[in-house]
Amino acid sequence: MTVTPPADPSPPTPPAATPPDARPEDARGARDAHDARDARDAHGARNARGRSVSRVDRAARIGSFLLLTGVAAVAVLAFSWRFTEAPPVARHATTSSLARIVGDLAARARPAPSAAPAASAEPAPAVTPADATLRREGHVYVSGGVLHAPRSFHSDDGTFDLVLHFHGNTQLVEESYGAAEVNALVYVVNLGIGSGAYESRYARQGILDETLARVRDAAEKRGLKDAKLRRVALSSWSAGYGAIAKLLDSAKNRERIDALLMLDGLHVSYAKAPGPDGHPGPDPLRLDPFLRFAEEAALGHKLFTITHSFVEPRAYASVEETANALLAAVGAHRLGRYGEPPHVALPSLANVWAKDAERWLEQTNEAHRGGFHVRGYMGNSPEHHMAHLIQMSVIALPDLVAHWKT
Repeated sequence: MTVTPPADPSPPTPPAATPPDARPEDARGARDAHDARDARDAHGARNARGRSVSRVDRAARIGSFLLLTGVAAVAVLAFSWRFTEAPPVARHATTSSLARIVGDLAARARPAPSAAPAASAEPAPAVTPADATLRREGHVYVSGGVLHAPRSFHSDDGTFDLVLHFHGNTQLVEESYGAAEVNALVYVVNLGIGSGAYESRYARQGILDETLARVRDAAEKRGLKDAKLRRVALSSWSAGYGAIAKLLDSAKNRERIDALLMLDGLHVSYAKAPGPDGHPGPDPLRLDPFLRFAEEAALGHKLFTITHSFVEPRAYASVEETANALLAAVGAHRLGRYGEPPHVALPSLANVWAKDAERWLEQTNEAHRGGFHVRGYMGNSPEHHMAHLIQMSVIALPDLVAHWKT
C-alpha cells in the first residue's frame, strides 16, 4: 500500500515579477548588490570562525596556566608540610638543595664569560748552582794538608760535607773518594810514617775547629759560592789512626764528627793487668774514646767502620784485638763472610805497588750493630795491609755514601 505524504500547506513562493518597465542596467545592479551581500556574509563567517579559534586557543592557554599554577601550589603546600614536619637537619638539607637548584638555574641563565686570553708563559730564570765556578783540577794546600773537590761533589747552595783523611798516597785517596761517588770535599794529611807525628799535631786543643774554618775559606776561594760546612767525617789508614785518637779525646770533637772510617789501623797499648784468658787486652783507658763513638754508632746516631787484616804487631794490640773489644762492649758478634771485594782500577795504582806485589783482599768475617761495622780480611803481609788503602772505595766508602744519604 502506498502512503502519500501530506501536501505542504504553505503555498510556494512565486518568482519575483519583473516590472514591465525595468531596464537591463537595473538588473545588473541588483545582481552586484546580491554578490556584495554574499561576499560580506562569507567574510563575516570567516571572522566568526577566526574569533571562535582565538577564543579556544586563549582558553587553552588560560587552562594550562591555571593547571601549572595549581601544580605549583600543591608542590609549595607539600614542601611547606615536609619542611615543617622535618627535623632541623633535614630542613637545612632541603633548603640547601633548593638553594643549589636556584643557583644552578641562575648560573645557566647568565651568559658564559668570554675566555680570557692565555697568558704567555715565561721560562723561570735559570738558577746557577753554587759550585758552578768551583775549580776541581788538582788540589790546594791548607793548614798542613791538601783540599780536593772530586767530580762526585756537587752543591747547589754552597753547603758541603767534608772528609779529613789521615795517611796514605794523596792521589790514591782522592781517586778513591771520586770512584765511590762520595759527595764531599776531601782533605788529605800526611805527616810521616809512624802514628806519633799525628798524635802530636792533633793533640792541640781547638785544632779541629781551626782546620774546618780554613778549609771552608779555601773552598770559597776555589769558587764554591757561600760555602757552608755541614757534616764531618774522619778516615785513616795505618798510622793515621793517631790523629783520630787525639781528636776523639775531646767531647766537643766527638759531637762534631759524624763518621769514622779506619782502614787496618786502630792500635792501642796493652793493659798492664792480664785479662780473663790470662793475656792482657787493649788498654781500656786508651780505647775509651773509640768505645764512646762505637756506642753512638751502634745506636744508629753515627757511622763507625773498621777494616782489619791479621797483622800482629806484638808490641801493642792489633786491629783485630781492638775491634773485638769494641764489638764485645756494644754486644755485636762476628759472622763468617767469605768472598773477594771487587778489584779497583785507578790511575794512581801504577805508583803504589808493583804488578808482582798485588795482593787483593779476601774477606773472612764481619759484624754489624746499627751504624757500627767491622770487616775482617785475610793476610798478614805488608801487601795485604796496603790493600786496605787501595780497595777503600769498595770496602769502606760505600758505608759513608749510604750513611749520608739518610
